[in-house]
Amino acid sequence: MHNSWRRHHAQLLEVLHNIDLRVILCDNWDTMPKRKNRTMTDVLRQAIIDSGLPMLTLSKQTGVARGSLIRFVNGERSLRLDCADKLARFFRLRLIDIDAK
Repeated sequence: MHNSWRRHHAQLLEVLHNIDLRVILCDNWDTMPKRKNRTMTDVLRQAIIDSGLPMLTLSKQTGVARGSLIRFVNGERSLRLDCADKLARFFRLRLIDIDAK
């Protein structure tokens, strides 16, 4: 029973990762001004907020301490790079070299 729940939970997360919440939550997304030069911090923080996941759940699924997540989202602390890597992997984010040819 427990493994079944985990499988369904993983499938649900897969579906949620593929939904474009901008379309659901904002009907004027295409006409809104885009913020340029967002930092990695901005992107990670927004991904955490947009996920709607409880910090305890996110902590268990990523291995990043719950307190670190809370302080990061509240803008009180930054994250260590290894924690940022775990979150980026979870949210399927990647760093791209914009100057690469």
